[in-house]
Amino acid sequence: MKKEKKIYLIYFFIVFSFFILLCIYAKYNIKDFRKEFINFDLLNENQRVILNGLSREQIGQMKISYLENRKIPDIGIFGNHQIQYWHDESFKKANYDGKVFNFWFANLSITDFVYYLSWLEKRSLLPKEKIIIQMTTPNNDNGNFIVGSSKELPLYILKSTEDDNSNVIIKILEKFYLYPQVFYTWIKKTFDYTTLLIGLLNNNENGRILNISDCKNNQNNITVSKYIPSLITKNLTFFTSNKFCKKEDFKGTMLKDGSIDDTGYDNVAKLNQNPLDNSELHLNQGDSKILKKELNTIIQLAERNALKIVILIPPVYEVERYSIVNQIVDNALKDIPEKFIIDHRRLYLSRDFFINYDHPNKKYFDKISKEILNKIKLN
Repeated sequence: MKKEKKIYLIYFFIVFSFFILLCIYAKYNIKDFRKEFINFDLLNENQRVILNGLSREQIGQMKISYLENRKIPDIGIFGNHQIQYWHDESFKKANYDGKVFNFWFANLSITDFVYYLSWLEKRSLLPKEKIIIQMTTPNNDNGNFIVGSSKELPLYILKSTEDDNSNVIIKILEKFYLYPQVFYTWIKKTFDYTTLLIGLLNNNENGRILNISDCKNNQNNITVSKYIPSLITKNLTFFTSNKFCKKEDFKGTMLKDGSIDDTGYDNVAKLNQNPLDNSELHLNQGDSKILKKELNTIIQLAERNALKIVILIPPVYEVERYSIVNQIVDNALKDIPEKFIIDHRRLYLSRDFFINYDHPNKKYFDKISKEILNKIKLN
């Protein structure tokens, strides 16, 4: 009996070790789009960048590569998926003729933006004139993705303080804090089902630039992807040969300004879709001090680089409702100068400002673009 248990234990560790190695292999088999420069400036109005089969980090890598090739915009919009449909066209409507690029990706928090912008500053890759920072609406995820680093930010950005020439003692203290954080982030990235799928199955790249005018005659093309759940097909691009020549595949592609094409998305916003669950809060009262400190760090970074900055909290489709996480954010903002903040949590709550619960539409972004430009002009 003991011998059988020992054999089962050995089998378990063999299978477990195989799974660990498989996940690690998949992680390092994923294509690094930081090395695959896409010059968004050369795309025309009919061209789109296909994102199917990419991880969130890979989408961010595309935009980092764009900056590292010295394609610096006048206005840089930094945020997460909530502002993915914010096009430069909204700024043009507000009579701004400078270059605007939307650097949104994933679920980045304010903590992430402290690291991200500091990394860009060290490399002289910040926008030329203005920075717009979008903060996750507290009621969207019960306070999640506001304070604390997400798993989406590339590890080389988290570790960037190692290159700093500051005081040796400060560097040592930073390493004690960062090493566990970086390792934990690596664990979350590596042992993730999307990492496993993309790393193992999606290594076949046939080009990611689509000209939608070339696909007009192929909109009714039937492929095997029709019979596979969307959760799988959006990560596995190899199932189809003409996979991007159907009308529905144009949705969710990236435009030349870094935003997402919202063509064809119907308004399906559901009022108060995300419940306010006090048992699953991602902020506590002490986080208001952390958030305040991090917002001030970002503002100071902008000021020492002679950049105008606005921090935006967009609305979600809800009635005005009290929440603990809103109160915590209120406490963090009360000492931040108003000239840096646009807080729309309690404004623009009409359904016609949204695509869905937490994604505003063109109507909202037209309004906010004009408001931001006016605010910056006054300050």
